Amino acid sequence: MTGTVLKNLSMFRKLCGADSLKNVVIVTTKWDVVPNEVGEDREKELMSKFLQPMLTLGAQQARHNNTLASAQVVLRKVLGNTGVPLKLQSELVDEKKKLGETEAGAAVGEDIEKLRIKHEKEKEELKKLIQEENNETIRVLLQQEQQKLAAAQARMEQDKQTLEANREKQMAAYEKRLQDIADKAGTSPAEVMMKGVSFMLRALWKAVIT
Repeated sequence: MTGTVLKNLSMFRKLCGADSLKNVVIVTTKWDVVPNEVGEDREKELMSKFLQPMLTLGAQQARHNNTLASAQVVLRKVLGNTGVPLKLQSELVDEKKKLGETEAGAAVGEDIEKLRIKHEKEKEELKKLIQEENNETIRVLLQQEQQKLAAAQARMEQDKQTLEANREKQMAAYEKRLQDIADKAGTSPAEVMMKGVSFMLRALWKAVIT
């Protein structure tokens, strides 16, 4: 469980929100390739040290040992669930927040800000080295590094702006398509979404049992 994995778990919780974690199933695998007692020790450590916050909020756990039966057990844990909007969905659609204003977006923003601060520090250090360096060849190399760092920082900012613009465009198109379908069906966009989720789950269940 590296720092990156832990960050991903934290991001997952922020994407889902507390209300929808009850529909989450944490599935452990490879039970067919490790001794049962080893698997149980690892499972206990994972659930108690790292995944307990999700379990406390209603997430379930299951084991998959590479068999059809264990896969069906996992699916049975979710097929009867009532759909709940993800935290990110509610923030983007209902609260009309921009991506950076959501909990998940803010977390990404924090990482980007840390990277920006790191870049700024490196730029200042390079600037100081360039000013103090007497060897012209080394000065040129340091200046090239400084330029690369500035270009990387500019790309990062551009990527951030592009992501936000694309997200807003995609959300507008998705909302329009959802509304058009709802209007034709004489129902609400929320009902259309729920029927779509239900259809996908039924199709998945049929594929597994056959």
